[in-house]
Amino acid sequence: SGFGAGINYSVFSGVVEEKAAACRAVASYAHSCPEAFAPFVAAFAPTLSAMADHMHDVVRAQAHAALARLAQCALRAAPLPGTAHLSHLASVPDASPAFDVVDA
Repeated sequence: SGFGAGINYSVFSGVVEEKAAACRAVASYAHSCPEAFAPFVAAFAPTLSAMADHMHDVVRAQAHAALARLAQCALRAAPLPGTAHLSHLASVPDASPAFDVVDA
């Protein structure tokens, strides 16, 4: 085996930070204006899903948090049948620590 055999190298670059920032932006849009962003959920979901498997953990974490925000956005835009009595929960702050990553 040669030099570096079996070792994976990755470079943390500006592109990685830009991808993480893009995930944060999408999550912010989905969270802050769900009615306006709802028509775009289907367009962003495949890209964020692909980024959820990115080699850099910062991108993966932001992509996962953004996917959760997309799911919340979709549910607010089209609530499940029989859940109208829960509409008051839309104003309840997010309790999950997962959103600390994306909301920072």
